[in-house]
Amino acid sequence: MGARRGPDPALRPYEAREAAEVDLASVCVDEKDLLGSYSADFTLQDEVARLVFSRKLDVRGLITHRFALESAAEGVRLASRRPRTRSRW
Repeated sequence: MGARRGPDPALRPYEAREAAEVDLASVCVDEKDLLGSYSADFTLQDEVARLVFSRKLDVRGLITHRFALESAAEGVRLASRRPRTRSRW
């Protein structure tokens, strides 16, 4: 059994409901993680930026850590770690 080399590649459809083929046997046999994530439509980005930068949408509660520019590598290492999760089974 080899060492894990980092996160698995992500499937990133570019439009809502765009289909992607997944080999489910590979997911099971190779013990892959399949995670879903929602990202807002790119057409909403200007509106969201306006809300954030005008402070009409308070996002300060989303910030968990702050790093000085010279500590950027430490921030990247922290962001790269997998969060601890509890099994639902």
